[in-house]
Amino acid sequence: MSTRKDRWKKLAKSKKYREEFVAAQVKRGIPFQVRRLLKQKELSQQELATRAKIAQGVVSRAADPEYGNLTLNTIIRIAAGFDIAFLGKFVSFSELDQWFDNLSEEPPIKTFDEENLEINAMEVCSQDSDNNGLEDTAPRQGAEIIPFESIPQRVRSFQQPPEQVRKQPGTQDELLELAIGAGGLQ
Repeated sequence: MSTRKDRWKKLAKSKKYREEFVAAQVKRGIPFQVRRLLKQKELSQQELATRAKIAQGVVSRAADPEYGNLTLNTIIRIAAGFDIAFLGKFVSFSELDQWFDNLSEEPPIKTFDEENLEINAMEVCSQDSDNNGLEDTAPRQGAEIIPFESIPQRVRSFQQPPEQVRKQPGTQDELLELAIGAGGLQ
């Protein structure tokens, strides 16, 4: 197994090696993540395909590290099927090298619903401590009330159900609405 120091020497020695290293990380890293997420979320390829609105064969190819010809549209659809974000970004080689070293140690990726539940729970706890234990039961202006029962059981099973969970409007919501309204997201 190559150490970071050995890998860095190879990266420094040849531009061709750097190009091939990047290609391998993208072409194999994404399928690795797809397989990891399928296992983590206990989904079959067919279930993911249905959620992502793509064919099961597309998911199969996306999970195959030997395929290597994924499109951004396919990756975005798969992220949508998992209800997570995909962040493709340009980075320095030292950041890529560090990411490569830490790949197997990454924590599980949470769906939006899982994160939203945690954020709202933290907000309720924060409100409780701000009110010296007296919960403000009136929703803040512009808040949408989300019945706890509408949150998937697998997400809420680890907590005592609050009477209601609040979703606050904000700048990101406004930007998202603008993007959807402009036809930027479909």
